[in-house]
Amino acid sequence: MLKTTLTAGIKSNKILKDRRRNESMEDNKLKRKKTELVIIAVLLVIVVAAIVVLLVTGKKDTDKKEEPVSMSFDDYVNDAKEYESEGDKDKAYNSYLEAYKLNKSSEEVLDYLIDNTEDVTLKLNYVYEYLDLTAESSKGSDRRRELFDYLFDSGVKEGDDNEALYEMAEYADKEFEGYLKTKTESGEVKERSTAPVLSEDGKVYFGSYPQNKIADGYVTDYIKNAKYDENDTAVVFGKKITRVNSDGETAYFTYGKIAWMLLIDKDNEYLLMTDKVLDGNCYMNELVDSSWDVSELRTWLNTSYLSKAFSDEELNLIKKTHIGKPENYFYSTSNGNESEDYLVILSCSNLVYSEYGLRDEDVEKRQAKATDYAIARGVFVDENNGAKWWTSSNGSMNTSYVFVNSNGIISAGGELATNTSIGVRPVMTVSK
Repeated sequence: MLKTTLTAGIKSNKILKDRRRNESMEDNKLKRKKTELVIIAVLLVIVVAAIVVLLVTGKKDTDKKEEPVSMSFDDYVNDAKEYESEGDKDKAYNSYLEAYKLNKSSEEVLDYLIDNTEDVTLKLNYVYEYLDLTAESSKGSDRRRELFDYLFDSGVKEGDDNEALYEMAEYADKEFEGYLKTKTESGEVKERSTAPVLSEDGKVYFGSYPQNKIADGYVTDYIKNAKYDENDTAVVFGKKITRVNSDGETAYFTYGKIAWMLLIDKDNEYLLMTDKVLDGNCYMNELVDSSWDVSELRTWLNTSYLSKAFSDEELNLIKKTHIGKPENYFYSTSNGNESEDYLVILSCSNLVYSEYGLRDEDVEKRQAKATDYAIARGVFVDENNGAKWWTSSNGSMNTSYVFVNSNGIISAGGELATNTSIGVRPVMTVSK
């Protein structure tokens, strides 16, 4: 019994010692972990501090860096010439371009850019600027003639009509004697006459008006920055250009010879109506009772439209045309009084009982397409560019006017006088 008790005591002491030893080992492990964590924390602090120091030092170093030296016009030109000698065309071009940005009045730089620019818009712009810059210094030079030819050929490619091409050739002829003659003899442009010309197509050509839109690729900064008058018209090296602002965008148009439909050929006179709808306007700015003889449309046609379409020499050939009371046989509206003007428009009765070949059985002859300019001015067109056009007769009310639809059918009830989407086809009498 005693032996058993002693043996149990010995075992108990051993267990106790083992437990204490294990607890001591656990304490040591815990202390080591704490120490390791402290060391890691210290290292992290050191690393973060080092990063902060590097960032601050780096920023200071950056701040200390000198600004890049700005290059002058001469620096870019010299670099360009060096690149040229090395055969590096891209770098040479870019250097000349930077030089141009600093000085747009360098003949040398413009000369290079003209010969090495592929973009048509940019090249045309450089050509305009070069010709402007050298108008006195290099007048009559072979280079200037070469560039006038380039402008002329660009007009041909762009689709300028004879009027615009003639004007360019005429302008160049002032500097290069015989230029216009060369172009006419080659057939590139046709002779222009102040008098009305009856063409083989049966149309009469007389006066000029904005018609064709200049394609976006041909609208240069030089054209945009040209000196436009109160009528938004400018002359760029002989080419007459006008602009129209609509919805925040600006479109540019060249003047073209006006084609007229021949209504009557009598003695020494023609009675003519425009073949196309060249422009449009409302009859009245406010919706009030009115008639052709007191309308704002009549005033506009015989002031703004007239002065825009004809030169002083051409105006001398235009005679006043008398129109009777422009009655509407479908409605008993007032229709105003008889009148006469340099520019008039046909009445409803002129069309219904027409001696001009415009009766209902000839409805196709009443149809007219609108020009680019007329469309930009707000004239509504169908899918074939066919446009409506006003007559001088009141509609079903004294605040409305009869118009011809794009299909040639007369709308006798008319449209309100304030409508701005209907075009006009002026009629005039002109001496042969």
